Amino acid sequence: MISTNTFRKIKPIIFLAIIAPSFLWTFQLINGSLGVNPIEKLMDNLGEMGLRLIIATLLISSLSEFKKLRFLIDIRRMIGLFAFFYVSCHFLTYIALDHFFDIKFIFIVVSSFFNKLIFELISSNKSFFLNNGLGILAKSENSFTKCSISLICLVIVSRYFVKLLFLSNS
Repeated sequence: MISTNTFRKIKPIIFLAIIAPSFLWTFQLINGSLGVNPIEKLMDNLGEMGLRLIIATLLISSLSEFKKLRFLIDIRRMIGLFAFFYVSCHFLTYIALDHFFDIKFIFIVVSSFFNKLIFELISSNKSFFLNNGLGILAKSENSFTKCSISLICLVIVSRYFVKLLFLSNS
């Protein structure tokens, strides 16, 4: 079993090992050695690394339940934050380098995200947001129904504007 103090000394090495690929890929992008389609390769590398770190975070959460592996909890948060970093870089690379900040595309992506978020918030009676978050907005079941209907109307209107953007472009 590794003690927590010993493991804390290894933590900077793990930090450098996780961040090093992003520096390598940035250098390769600037140098032009990422291949024929460098933007796609960079996006794929960032996305895969983000997924690997998410899986590692979940694995550490499961393994930390064993008494001899409790020291892994100390790096779970760091790995989770790096997973968020890589996924955010993947998303920003997609928006900035692949689509060159196309306003219509960004609007479509953001509206789709909020549409999904709205339906997630109102889809289940056992949802945390439904019971704790939206419960504050809706004091009774009747007012919650009105709140849900207004959110669904907002989704329908935003989808109408997305269709207008597509039709006006052709």
